[in-house]
Amino acid sequence: MSGAGIQPARRCEHTGAEPKLLAVFDEYRIGMVSGHGIVDISESFQGWRPAATAIRDCIAEWPTVSGRVDQMISSGRLLDLAEIHLRPPVPEPRNLLCAPVNYHEHRGEVTMDRRGEATATADVRDRGFFVKSISSIVGPGDPIELPPLEQREFAYEGEVALVVGSPLRGRVDPNRAWDYVFGLTGFVDVTLRPSETRIEERSMRKSYHSFGPLGPWIMVTETEPDVDSIALELTVNGITRQSALLGDLITPIPGLLSSASQVLPLTPGDVFATGTPSGVGPLAAGDVVTLHVCPIGEMSLTVTEREW
Repeated sequence: MSGAGIQPARRCEHTGAEPKLLAVFDEYRIGMVSGHGIVDISESFQGWRPAATAIRDCIAEWPTVSGRVDQMISSGRLLDLAEIHLRPPVPEPRNLLCAPVNYHEHRGEVTMDRRGEATATADVRDRGFFVKSISSIVGPGDPIELPPLEQREFAYEGEVALVVGSPLRGRVDPNRAWDYVFGLTGFVDVTLRPSETRIEERSMRKSYHSFGPLGPWIMVTETEPDVDSIALELTVNGITRQSALLGDLITPIPGLLSSASQVLPLTPGDVFATGTPSGVGPLAAGDVVTLHVCPIGEMSLTVTEREW
């Protein structure tokens, strides 16, 4: 299936209340998705500047700008999504953390490799989290580029990722955990699979450039959402491969935040991918991967061979 003519990002058509969807586009401008377009709200933020890191300051500033944002949305010009270049909603977080084996059904898919890297019974409660290079992050309009490695396989892992909204260090009260979350977005954790003879470190296998598509935008969560209504679906060439609810996590978001914040300080804009459900499978050049997270939206990504 060719990627020609695919729409990189689109809103989710759902019947509930309209979510607040925050995007980064063009020269790192900040926009609010409205209908089938986007309104530029960059000037609402004192911390905005044309830089990949600007969204981190804007997230920290968010609680003080709601009035200015609402005013700009009502008076701003609606830009056509087809006429802008969507960036990853957090192009350069300070930290990109990932939860391994955080759905019960996916745990049954995991097999032991020669070095015991994973077992069928180990999950996020035993293994904590791993770090993925922020250089792996790309946006919804960017391809997944597979490096030229002979006799090696690559895999997709569709996930929901949280974006940290407030500084956090040390154990967090589970009842207050969502106070530290700015929002949720989609994430595809692309992986180089181990082989019979090569079992590189996990962070290396997951950190190739373009192995972390993020987006298409952030659903701002000003209150704790109903996680059982947040649904993930990943398709490859139009065929559904993964499907799950965020409420199916073994360790839910409060537990993930609490465990990570006891290891390192979390800061606004940090991204934490919450884990992938069952259905992980192979990727090849020419595939089109579509991740739909309702009520956030979807992004479609072409898979190509790397040219460098």
